[in-house]
Amino acid sequence: ISAPGSVVSCTIEGSRALLFEAQALVSRSNFATAQRVAAGIDPKRLTIILALLEKFGGVPIGNSDVFASIAGGLKVNDTGTDLAIALAIASNHLGIAMPNHSLAIGELGLSGEVRPVSQMDLRIKEAHRLGFDEIVIPGNGKVVSNTAKLKLISVTRLNDAIDWLKTKRASK
Repeated sequence: ISAPGSVVSCTIEGSRALLFEAQALVSRSNFATAQRVAAGIDPKRLTIILALLEKFGGVPIGNSDVFASIAGGLKVNDTGTDLAIALAIASNHLGIAMPNHSLAIGELGLSGEVRPVSQMDLRIKEAHRLGFDEIVIPGNGKVVSNTAKLKLISVTRLNDAIDWLKTKRASK
């Protein structure tokens, strides 16, 4: 059972697709300057994702402490995991868990767009092999084949992904 602040994604290590869990905790800050703590991801990348969430995602976290981590001590430098990290933060802040058996893949551009990533078919194939059936993906990306007949949720902007997440609270 997934909890708010936990989102699965897929990165490419060499020629293999590797699934991992991005975790986030957002809490009211007790300091004049909010803390930003990143484990397993580039701290500067976290800062950019937080700015995008605030500006384009409608997620007001400027005065909150944010802790973001990749479970298991993994270090991920793939920008294709930006969307999963952003959704983990939004999920925790909004108190909405990602649906079970779902994951997110996508790079975030500085104008709030969700950009395509390399080797999307390999990522989707690995997700299906491991039992996932719903994937949030960039809307303008090319998926060569969806032979697994997975539910692909195409989003073109960060706020589309946040809006999709909000519908998951309504459907419970």
